[in-house]
Amino acid sequence: MPRAKTQILIPFSRIEIDVDRYNTVDASDLIFWGVIHEGHLYGFLTTHVGTDVPVKYDRTPRGLKLRVDPGKKMIARWIEHHPDARPLMTEQEYTDNVKAFTQQHRGLNGGDYFEKYVTETIYGQKWHGKNSTYFWRTGDLVVNETHISIKGPRASLCSETALNAAEIELAAK
Repeated sequence: MPRAKTQILIPFSRIEIDVDRYNTVDASDLIFWGVIHEGHLYGFLTTHVGTDVPVKYDRTPRGLKLRVDPGKKMIARWIEHHPDARPLMTEQEYTDNVKAFTQQHRGLNGGDYFEKYVTETIYGQKWHGKNSTYFWRTGDLVVNETHISIKGPRASLCSETALNAAEIELAAK
């Protein structure tokens, strides 16, 4: 009887390595970031999760996640180094909008609100709800064949499980 293939799952080990793993499998061409700075929600684009992006491990009931967690100084540097960064709304408007959105749409969160806002307000497309397509297959939004991932304040990049699944699926192609 033939032996079943054993899949070796790689646990998170070091932030730099795991962010590189994420960048390798991420299908997006651009990332639209949302950050809170000096009382406003700012938005700007990058091509990947760079070394200037502060990422940490976040423990969840289902395991570890990579989460973007910039401090005030880091956010100020981001805004300064991205000439396309612009204020989208006040922090209070953002907080109020997220609260209203999550009350109206049970099970959705601030990240979903930010994705809806960017999709509809910035790019003028209809938001179709929570994106159930994996990050290694497509971005949250596709504009002129450019895949865009949308990451709001304190965004999660991925879990260990998702990153392993991405690497296994892409290796099989």
